[in-house]
Amino acid sequence: MTQKRILADCFENGWFKEEYLWELRQEIVLGSLYYADYRNSFGIDEHKVCDFFTSFWDSFCEELAKEDNLWEEACIITRDHFEGDTNVSPGEYDLFREETYQELFQTRYDKEETLKSWYNCFADDGPESSPLPPKMVNVDIHWDFARSIQVIAADEAEAEDIVEAMMRDGSIPKDSFEATDDWELDTTYQPE
Repeated sequence: MTQKRILADCFENGWFKEEYLWELRQEIVLGSLYYADYRNSFGIDEHKVCDFFTSFWDSFCEELAKEDNLWEEACIITRDHFEGDTNVSPGEYDLFREETYQELFQTRYDKEETLKSWYNCFADDGPESSPLPPKMVNVDIHWDFARSIQVIAADEAEAEDIVEAMMRDGSIPKDSFEATDDWELDTTYQPE
């Protein structure tokens, strides 16, 4: 039986922990044009995940490929592959070269260390500019007073479970209200 991951443990100071990056990468379809392919179990908005991985793949990795002369390498492999073949059409030659380039690109750059290197480019920007921010769910606590807090959760039900546990174990300060076990939670209001 697998234990359910607590989403809040995947974030620190508003930043997605680097140790989970590769797991997130395995959940998405890299290079996809569809937001649905960027849905993930970490509760991070698929638009943010799409933006992050599109920049990683189309900008960062493309720059690495230019620095590594990857296109020239694909051209050499293609030339060597078709050497002496006089019946190859220009279209077949171009297709082989492009497929070789894409295969080299995928093999060389779709790696955990490359992804971490890209993520570390954002490290000095502060928590407000985190490229993979957590989903924050607002929970209102009604208990002889009204109080609102935000927790990292995949959905409203999980957020209520988290706050319920916090109320039970006393991790939400109770010095401003009566210590009764009669409270209500509400996730109706969610700020943009």
